[in-house]
Amino acid sequence: MSLFRIAFACIVMIALASPAAFAAGSGSSGGSSGGAAPSGPDPNKAYADGIAALQAGDYRKAESKFKTVLGAVPKNAEANYYMGAAKAGSGKHEDAIRYLEKAIKYDEYQYGAYDQLGRSYMALGKKAEAQQALDALNAKAQACGDTCAPALIAARDGLKSVVEGSAPAAAPAPQSLLFGPQTEPRAAYMDAVAMINSGKFEDAIAS
Repeated sequence: MSLFRIAFACIVMIALASPAAFAAGSGSSGGSSGGAAPSGPDPNKAYADGIAALQAGDYRKAESKFKTVLGAVPKNAEANYYMGAAKAGSGKHEDAIRYLEKAIKYDEYQYGAYDQLGRSYMALGKKAEAQQALDALNAKAQACGDTCAPALIAARDGLKSVVEGSAPAAAPAPQSLLFGPQTEPRAAYMDAVAMINSGKFEDAIAS
């Protein structure tokens, strides 16, 4: 998989960089799309509300909203990352680690997740584990050389300052990284969004 993969011809949209990313293609007209409308909380709205809550520092609300999102797409890397960030913001670093590790598992280019993962380990006094997260970012930076994504460099440098002690151990990842570009859009993510917008939750979960 190319690190700088272009997913759409007319736009370059960073997945989850804005609420519009999750709501893309949700146009709901009066006509039927052929499937039954899903009941319960709307994951599209929950995503947008979760982003707003994170930006406002309302981590408890963000947790609640991303729980709804993950109920629809549990293997979505970005949603797991944002849930991890919300948990970390609430000081629940053990829980945060669980979600952040999932984010990395589902998308190895989720640089901010590595950063927050290392910060959460440092907050728990687990420097060796934090160093492993930093090592992973260093390896990626070495592999891409002069063509590295800015988000990768920001994540590496930010976590390095925490691991080496020049920044507080419990310092959260900066919002510029949390909501900034991670990678080019992932087709699998966009497919899952389209499935949710069509009410095809089972297909989205399986994706």
